[in-house]
Amino acid sequence: MTSSSPARIAHNGEPPFRIDSSDPGPGLSQNPLHESRVFRPVLLVLCAMVLFGARLPAQDPIDRATRRGVAWLLRAQEVDGSWKGPHIHSYPSGMTALAIYTLVKCGLPRDHRAIRKASAFMLSRECSRTYGIGTNLMAIQVLGKETAPKRARRLASILIDGFRSGRWGYLRPGNDPADLSNTQYALLGLKAAAAMGIKVPVELWKEAAQGLMDTQQSYGGWSYRAGEGRVTSSMTAAGVCGLIICRRKLEHVKHTRSLRRRIDVHIQRGLEWFRRNWSVDKNLVFPVPKDGGWPRRWYYHYLYALERVGSLSGADRIGGHDWHAEGARAILERQGGNGSWGTIYGENDVNTALALLFLRRGSRVTGAPPPPAAVVLDREKAPFLIAARAGPPLLAWVRTLGAPIHKRLETGERIQAVRWFIEDAQVARIAAPRGPEARRADFVLKHAIDKNGRHTIRAVMDFVAHDGTPAGSETSNRVQLTIDSIMEEADREAIRDAGRNLVLKVGADAEASTSFEGRDPGNVADGTYTTHWLCARGDRNPWIRIRLRRSVKARAIKFTGAHPYADNDTNFGRPKDVEVIINGRRRFKRHLPDTVRRKHVITFDRMKVSRVTIRIKSLYPGTRAGEEQLVGIKEIEVMAAP
Repeated sequence: MTSSSPARIAHNGEPPFRIDSSDPGPGLSQNPLHESRVFRPVLLVLCAMVLFGARLPAQDPIDRATRRGVAWLLRAQEVDGSWKGPHIHSYPSGMTALAIYTLVKCGLPRDHRAIRKASAFMLSRECSRTYGIGTNLMAIQVLGKETAPKRARRLASILIDGFRSGRWGYLRPGNDPADLSNTQYALLGLKAAAAMGIKVPVELWKEAAQGLMDTQQSYGGWSYRAGEGRVTSSMTAAGVCGLIICRRKLEHVKHTRSLRRRIDVHIQRGLEWFRRNWSVDKNLVFPVPKDGGWPRRWYYHYLYALERVGSLSGADRIGGHDWHAEGARAILERQGGNGSWGTIYGENDVNTALALLFLRRGSRVTGAPPPPAAVVLDREKAPFLIAARAGPPLLAWVRTLGAPIHKRLETGERIQAVRWFIEDAQVARIAAPRGPEARRADFVLKHAIDKNGRHTIRAVMDFVAHDGTPAGSETSNRVQLTIDSIMEEADREAIRDAGRNLVLKVGADAEASTSFEGRDPGNVADGTYTTHWLCARGDRNPWIRIRLRRSVKARAIKFTGAHPYADNDTNFGRPKDVEVIINGRRRFKRHLPDTVRRKHVITFDRMKVSRVTIRIKSLYPGTRAGEEQLVGIKEIEVMAAP
């Protein structure tokens, strides 16, 4: 069909089959008059925009990049629900909180399995430093203030108590000088806390604003620490952002009009700095360092700070520039082939999160997710076309009729039923209704998928002749959908296990047969699956042992084989046959499946455990040259229950 009007073909008194090729999808009106009333005003608006020179939005590249970036973040999530990020041991839940915030801002449902696992991990880890507290509060806010109200209040109180002289440091013991980077995340965290109804003293907002104004350079920029001569784009954006946050919190506070006016002046001075020093290709620094490396590392931190300035202020232009269009173009050009963003320093997880927050204008709204891309196969030769959405539930519907179908209808045949297939297994047969006409909605498939992965959907349309005898069938195109939202047992296990590893409660020391380039034995007892131990090259009898600092009563040991972070799961060898020895006496021999993102479990009768040794007897060879025989363990958990 070439027209968007419905085909209505009556034959010999049989009910006609009506289908609208404009394909609004299930649940949308199929009344052509209704559709025209909606479409015509929109068309007029679009025409007016073109006539008067306005630019039409080009969201497709941003949506595609967002889908790929989100998919990479989901692949990077570890078996315990965590993400690594820089300085994992100082901020065990910081990157995970940032990933939660990012994924929700990109439209992932709050009950998505990745969000649920990540939330369980985040809430099971203490955090006491500024960056981690700030991102935790941001994550809790987007999840809903009912998620962890006591934790949110406690974290906010740590920031309030740690406020000194208008700024924040790392909140670590000993010498802890304040800096603008920590200050910006403290203010973001307190902004989230205030949005959850947690009381933040008015004096804090006043003093924070004054501290930011006092440290602004005479020509409008900011440096990392007060008194430093080095001014950067990232810190200037952080300074302006901080002032905007404070300004908003003081908007309706009595006797602050004079202060608000001074804040406005300093905000304008910061924006003027960007007019004179504009770039979205690099994080500018003055004076320029000799090696040039420092600003490159913080490039995505700068762009996210710039996004906060633009979104929180509601400004479409900064320094005379369309900040989002120019920044998005620069970000899109830098996206890697695997969907992530990184620098020469790596840190792809944090940089990907920051790039996505810029693209989605995360400081302003939580956007609806870009629809999952459906791969359409056999489009050209299929006699009729179907379309599908991942759901849940999975939806599939007849989209358009081709010439072979029209020919059958014109000769007096009628549609008897539509059969739906997923992976060549029939999942539904929907008979054509008796009545004046059949509608597209009569053949919509609604199906609950219970397995993640790529699924292939097709339909078969059965026909009968005028006398009711079978008249053959026609097969549609195929549609492939990738589904990742189904809660699986591994997800439920991660949620159950969060915070229950007894190693974290009592501490442990580790030793191994050998170690490879910094993949130290202690990584198996640090409470996160984002790190790992690897044996050295040539180690033919690798083993790893942890000694608990206090015996614990346990019933299970859990562990996984080591693999590179995020991508290339099979680069290293994986444990195949192992011997697990408890307290030097109890021995368990196991043949393991070749899985890297599932926990291996050894259960036993409840007993006191003080020492666990894992000997790797054989392995599944790795796929990367030079790393085939490298094998190791990510984490060893000692559990009170399986």
